[in-house]
Amino acid sequence: MRRVIVTALVLCTTSWGLVGGQGHRMTRLDDSRPIASRSASRGPCDEERYRMRPAMGRQEVGRRVRALIRCAVERWDVPGGADKAIAVARCESGFWPWANGDGNLGVFQHRDRYWQDRVRRLLRERWFSRRQWERIDRDATVHPGAAYLARANVLVAVRMAHASGWGAWSCA
Repeated sequence: MRRVIVTALVLCTTSWGLVGGQGHRMTRLDDSRPIASRSASRGPCDEERYRMRPAMGRQEVGRRVRALIRCAVERWDVPGGADKAIAVARCESGFWPWANGDGNLGVFQHRDRYWQDRVRRLLRERWFSRRQWERIDRDATVHPGAAYLARANVLVAVRMAHASGWGAWSCA
């Protein structure tokens, strides 16, 4: 009888999505939906999956940026959904993470003077590897170079749009 009860509990728990399968642990972040992750420090939209370099070329980088945006919008709803977020990024930078236009940086062209405050309010250290976070945190205090990290740039933009819409972007 005990085995039947335990089996029933496991089946119910699994079907409700409370246990992550395939060797993944379900991690609940304070300000997002539960996500499957190999490591709690990876956070939303695992950095390994969305890593990019200019040498990949514009087409591949653009494909990865669009996938990254879709991933972020799955965690935080934004007005107009992923299609709107992708349209704003296309207009702002053409999906190029290293875009720099008159003090506006990265995929969503964050204004350099606002970047530090946005990092502090909207990103979490536990979402990044130690090396990535050191770059993001150091750059935010000295200069906004971490705005060129596509994942950080996209997460900040999507969280901003989630909280208050697309009004901060001229392309919206």
